[in-house]
Amino acid sequence: MLGFQYSLTYKKGWKGNMKKIISGMFLQEVLLPAIGYDTGIGEVVVIQPKQLQQMFTGVIFPREEIHLYDGVNGYIFDAYGVAFVYSFEENETSLSFTKQYMNRQDSIDYHFNKKEGNEWIGTFNGKATGAGYSSCVINVVSDKFLDSSRFADIPLPPTSVNYVNIT
Repeated sequence: MLGFQYSLTYKKGWKGNMKKIISGMFLQEVLLPAIGYDTGIGEVVVIQPKQLQQMFTGVIFPREEIHLYDGVNGYIFDAYGVAFVYSFEENETSLSFTKQYMNRQDSIDYHFNKKEGNEWIGTFNGKATGAGYSSCVINVVSDKFLDSSRFADIPLPPTSVNYVNIT
């Protein structure tokens, strides 16, 4: 359990618009310590730039129909935690949004201006993260996609998990 709690506030007359699933990756350059070799000294600690690839996924809600807190359009999960999505804009030639992790004050701006098929290619930039590259896909899904009640009549396969009764 991630400990992520949210409340959905539906506007009057909500029609159940489609939601968007966003999935992607970002490349972030970091400096990591490593072991190097100096002929006069032997083994030494060196700092090497490395590019880390991280995956993310999330849900974007139709702005005019639903919102989480003030101005939030959705949320994204990645290796660094849960982030709210603000200022989500998508048209034929560009996609942009701002991401802010729940446990941080800084934000990260994403801008995508190149589209290859259904894949967006672009960059991100934040004061704490610096700049890097990102790509993502957006898939439109119906409201049923996130409705857990539709699984009620599907039996789960047998499991080998041994549950312990704690008394």
